[in-house]
Amino acid sequence: DYEPATRKSCLNALAPGMVFFDIGAHIGLFSLPAAKVVGDQGVVHAFEPDPSNRSMLENNVMINGVRNIHVHAEALSDTVGHAVLSRSHFNSGDHRLGAMSSRNTVDVDTVTVDHWCERHGLWPDVIKMDVQGAEPKVIAGMRTLIERDHPLHLFIEFTPSLLKRDGVDPVAFLDGFIARGFNVHLLN
Repeated sequence: DYEPATRKSCLNALAPGMVFFDIGAHIGLFSLPAAKVVGDQGVVHAFEPDPSNRSMLENNVMINGVRNIHVHAEALSDTVGHAVLSRSHFNSGDHRLGAMSSRNTVDVDTVTVDHWCERHGLWPDVIKMDVQGAEPKVIAGMRTLIERDHPLHLFIEFTPSLLKRDGVDPVAFLDGFIARGFNVHLLN
């Protein structure tokens, strides 16, 4: 039962018919229960660029007979193109965008949230994002979504050490949400 408080809060923000984006979906810890909450009228888009994790996610979706989860191979970021995903040897939930000399890598396609949404004509109501420090890049790629006049709930992993590694001030990162009119709450 990993991250029960975060998962409960995220699921409480969902309702039947909503669109949920699971960015860094891993094997479906959030996607599968979210699919039940949004129901047949709603949809879950699960973004998992790592081939092994994505295979397990697709298998979990199939085993559970879930029809309203769509699994996508793209890594969401601040650009449309390609990137390197560095894969942890010990923790399948700790793969990171960007080359790291101590890790195996795989090339992945990248897309911004805004580009993906405009291409598909679909905008999320709730987003869960756990991308091991690449959160600022994903946020940079969703400016149009954030500026839309539509309620949006974001559940974002906040790991100051990972943000600092990429030269991002963690306090400034949170202040950016407040400046955009979001109410910020920390879940532990």
